[in-house]
Amino acid sequence: MQIELTLENVKDIILILTPIATFLLALFTINKWKKEYRGKIYFDCSFRFLKSVYALRDQFMSMRSAFITAGEQLPREGSYDNYENENTRYYLINRAKPFQETLNVFYSNVPEVEVLLGKEVRELCQNINSVVGKYYMARNEYIQLVGITNNNEHLKEISKSVFYITDKDELGDELEKIIKKIERAVSVHLKLIN
Repeated sequence: MQIELTLENVKDIILILTPIATFLLALFTINKWKKEYRGKIYFDCSFRFLKSVYALRDQFMSMRSAFITAGEQLPREGSYDNYENENTRYYLINRAKPFQETLNVFYSNVPEVEVLLGKEVRELCQNINSVVGKYYMARNEYIQLVGITNNNEHLKEISKSVFYITDKDELGDELEKIIKKIERAVSVHLKLIN
């Protein structure tokens, strides 16, 4: 039995193979699209998260700056028994407002990052929270003690956490170390795909 290849037979073979080839092409395309979409989700999440981390760092350092502008100071109107102490409380509390907004943006990114990037990044976020908590504890103690205590050594020690004055900045250095670890953990998802 010999099969003759006629135009009719070739046409039938092509009609049979066309849906199979179309199905395989669609399957390949969908799988490639899913991989690209997953990569885009990781990229967008990592990018937003890293952007919020950098903004947090910048606001943290700005909030702790020892330089005080005239706009940050308490107006001299009215009578204050101790203007310097009230002024210190005033600008420390007001400096925290933009930082708090940045911190809220950071915290809004954390759940998605925890789900996508895992336990390591979650622990790093908790470490950032710890640094921020140390700052707020030191700041609150400083606000309560400024002008009240005679223990200037203790006040100077607390001010090292509240203000970024010297090159030896424990809180700033701790935050930078955490950010470097976050950059390493997130950089995998930020590389461009060729």
